[in-house]
Amino acid sequence: MKLGNWLVTLVLALAMVACSAGGKPWTGDPQLVHKLQLKMSEAEVRDLLGEPSQTQDMDMLGVKQQMWNYNGSQRVMLLFQNGKLVNASLGGTTVLEAGVGDI
Repeated sequence: MKLGNWLVTLVLALAMVACSAGGKPWTGDPQLVHKLQLKMSEAEVRDLLGEPSQTQDMDMLGVKQQMWNYNGSQRVMLLFQNGKLVNASLGGTTVLEAGVGDI
């Protein structure tokens, strides 16, 4: 596993533990996650999915990261790095993942 992928996986795992299922419930369609594309801006993702149930800001090795959770019929978790989408998962399964060269 590449170092960048390992870091993203580590961040997601830690964030999953740190984030409870709290926050406002999301009533959007979880299948919309398949329309996401790597490097989408936060605004583009909000336009597609709406407001997240929870957000969490992180600073990992000097890189600004933000995790968004959508708690609905299936949990959607998104990871942004410097304002761009780098990872998305649906129900615990990775849908999008940026490689080191993609970031």
